[in-house]
Amino acid sequence: PSEQRQVIELAYFGGYTHAEIAEKVNIPLGTVKGRMRLGLQKMKHLLREYGLDTAW
Repeated sequence: PSEQRQVIELAYFGGYTHAEIAEKVNIPLGTVKGRMRLGLQKMKHLLREYGLDTAW
């Protein structure tokens, strides 16, 4: 979902902390952490489906 993508992009590509994201997007810190966790879990699952979860 776009909400999860937004916080992941801000953190990993924008360099923002969770607290900064919460302030920027105007949502509680716990919501940022939850969206990050769910979004990263979904990415991990999708990568595993494509066989890209193996460590080098």
